[in-house]
This record gives sequence, C-alpha cells and structure tokens, in this order.
Amino acid sequence: MLRNTEVNTTEVVENVTDLIAVKKPIFVIRTYYYQNSKSFNESDAVVTLINAERHAYETLTFQCNRTLESGSVETSIGSVLDLGVTPYMCKLVVYRLVCLFPPSDEDLNEFYVGVGSAGGEMEYGELTVSQPNKKPYKFVSCMSRMVAVDDWAMIIFAMETFRLFGGELAVAPVECAITEVMDLLRLYEKDGILKVQPGFKPRALTGLSYDPLKETEYANQMSTSHECLYDFKDTAEFISFPDWDDIIVIQNRGQKMMTYYDSFAPFIQSHPNAAAFSVDRVDIFLQTPLKTNDRKFLFEKYLQETYYGPAYVDPKLVIRPSLIAGNWIHESKIKEAKEYNQIKVNSIVATYAHLHYTLTTSNTSKFVPPYSNWHKNASDFIDSETMDANFQNMLIRHSFYFNHTSMPYTRPFYGLIGGCYVKVIKDFQAKGITYCPTPTSCKYDPQKIKVVKIKSRYNKPFIAGPFIWHERRSTTFVTDNKGCL
Repeated sequence: MLRNTEVNTTEVVENVTDLIAVKKPIFVIRTYYYQNSKSFNESDAVVTLINAERHAYETLTFQCNRTLESGSVETSIGSVLDLGVTPYMCKLVVYRLVCLFPPSDEDLNEFYVGVGSAGGEMEYGELTVSQPNKKPYKFVSCMSRMVAVDDWAMIIFAMETFRLFGGELAVAPVECAITEVMDLLRLYEKDGILKVQPGFKPRALTGLSYDPLKETEYANQMSTSHECLYDFKDTAEFISFPDWDDIIVIQNRGQKMMTYYDSFAPFIQSHPNAAAFSVDRVDIFLQTPLKTNDRKFLFEKYLQETYYGPAYVDPKLVIRPSLIAGNWIHESKIKEAKEYNQIKVNSIVATYAHLHYTLTTSNTSKFVPPYSNWHKNASDFIDSETMDANFQNMLIRHSFYFNHTSMPYTRPFYGLIGGCYVKVIKDFQAKGITYCPTPTSCKYDPQKIKVVKIKSRYNKPFIAGPFIWHERRSTTFVTDNKGCL
C-alpha cells in the first residue's frame, strides 16, 4: 500500500550535479491515464513516455501505485518497452512505462512509480498525470515538431489541404517559429482545426557528460510525435505523421469529394490486422513560387502552375493508433500485438505531396523540371477554388487581416537547418555518422529575428532506483529577438 511506503519515498533532489555521476537521468515526456482503455484490453492504464539511456530495464522492478478519488490505493507491476524509433548513435531512447490496473470509474488523485532491484528496497517518486484526449476523431494529423519555422505559406497550404480532405484536427508541437507563423497557427487553432502544443525539450543538466538536446533524433522529433500519438491513442481512428511540407491528398472517385477517412476506413473491415499504412510520396514544385509583387494570394494560381514528379520518395505513414506502440515517420516499429502488420496502399487511396519551392524574393525565379515526364497542374487532384474560398471565409470569420505582401519572403532558418543536414549527410558518407543526427549538433550564426519560442519549467527531480527523474511542470510561449537557432 502506498500510504505505508511513503516513508521510503526518496526526498526531492536539491543538488543534482553531485548525483549525476552515479544516477542515470530519465526525462519524462508525459504521463497519460486511460480509463477502460481501448488500446490496453479495457484495463485502466497509466503510460509514461520517457527519454532515457539504454539500460537493462528488465532486471529492475517497476512498481506502480495509484490513489483513486475514494482514497483506495492499488498496486501493479509496470513494464518498460523500447519503442524502436531511436538511432543507435543517440544516447537517449524513447521508452514507455505501462502500468495496468483493474477498470474503475474513479478519477486518479495520485500516481507513484517505484524502482528497485531484486531483493532491494523500493524507492518511489510521484509523477504528474495528464488526461489524454477524450473526444473521438476520425482523422488526426500529428505534425512534425516545429524547431525553427519561417515558411508561413507552407502552413497555409498544409492546413487548407487538410481541411479540404476532411481532416478534423492537426496538432502542431511548436518549439520556435517566427511571429507571423505563430499568428497563423493561433488563427487555425481559433478556427478549431488545429491544436498548438508546446514542444518537448529535456532539462539541461550541468555535470552531465553530454547535452540531452543533442542526443535525441532530429531535435526530439520522436518524443513529440509519440506524445501526440498517445494523446489520441484511444480516440482517433487514424493518425498521419507528416512534415509540414508533406501534404496528403486523395484522388476523388466519382462525383463525391472523398475524405481521408473515406479512403482509409474500408481497411478496418478488409484488413482488420492492418495497423499501419505506407503511403507513397511524390515531389511537387510550384513552377513559380509566391512573390511579394503577386497581386493576390490565390491557391488557384499557384496550383495551376505546378509540376509534380513521377518518382516516389520515401513513404510516410497513416496508422490506427490503438494498434501501434512505437511509430517512426517512415515505418511502424512496434505493434501492440504480433498479428498486427503494416501494408502499402495504392496511390489511388492516398498520396503524400512533398511540396517544395513555396517562397522567393526573386521576381524571375522559376522551377524547371529535370525530366520530361513531370506532370503539370496540381489542380487535377486538388480543388484550389474551394481552398481559396475556405481560407478567405476563415479570415472573415475571425476578422484576421492578411496581406501576403507584408509577410517575410526570406527563409533564414530553412537555409541554416538545410546546411546542417548537408553536413550530417557528408559526415555519414565520409566516416559513418558517429553522433546523433539533430540540428542542435551544428553551430549557427547569430540571428536577429523576432520569434516565439517555448520556455519550460521543471519539477524538482526525484530519485527512484538507479535513476534521477526529471519532469516538466509547465511550458509557456515567450517572445524573443534572437531567432530560433
């Protein structure tokens, strides 16, 4: 019983530096509490997502104690699972700790996790529990984390295409973006089709032999995508995981406008064990990108002057979240049961359009396709007239002033991060990459650009077993004039 073991709950750590050499850090991404969980065979489940070093977790006992609103205390033994999404060269791996309890209609008041070795004393610490989303959705997009975003046009293209094909909610995990991008995100959030989610960053620790920010794949990409996955794990029928320049489109069949759900729902019956769907991507280029001297911002104009390629690039996924435990952006990694699988879908069902070349400061810049068999006019499969009407109606609904000529047309962050990725690829090709691939591994020139970025506060860490546990208390958005990188 928890009440009898509280005397063994370790005191909150005041001086972390002295203990780092002997205790491994665990960075808590989020703890969710599911009642009568669809994903966990109707049990109540407490799931904690963490970033942690590789360790023989199976040699330890994780004891979970929940206190219900009635005051009753229940105990279960938790299990730790590597979600299979972390490159071998990164020190911090995405794991989940699952604790299952009998179904209960009561709310959860407290949750403690204890860690001990065989025959050793159990040490406990309290974790903050969040309620996952409770509203049912047919199709959700967990957008890629926004580390340093300066392409406002890409946001509009992505969101209006998502709306056109019946997407219900997109989740935007923001770490840093220019103010114009943030204003657009807030507009779409006000319109009910987007949720702005503060991005996750592990706590910076003095005395640790490495920087946690440099030891997660592509700047916490997998941490934030799994935070979104588990938020909607029980309530979304389907989830996609696109970058902002990956726009999923549906080829309409007949008079009726097909939605994302219309295209994927038949697989629930025809392929009941299909947990993930591999969707091909094609490169798509605006023949003439947006310019400040364009008379109007019109999807109809830009999409009629488009080249889309015949060559497919790496596919992206759509998943059924209740069947998936760990998901990489190009491949499902860990399913909830052995019988679940991943299947490839025909491009008639859906295709990701990998959008390039949206903004330019040049009045003469024009994309010329390298091959003769590229196709013109993306309006063949995107109703640009409806997209224009939807966008303008949203501006009117919320009295939002939008003038594309006053928006920034330079993309400094895009260039800086692109240069960093080129360096990472060259290092890999030259000697095999020996460090975690992430934009934080590069050095950048100072940027005097007004941005909105996250500021996180953390609970005092606690010791449980051979670990120091670090957990966010809150994250807010602040304005900064020094850029994102």
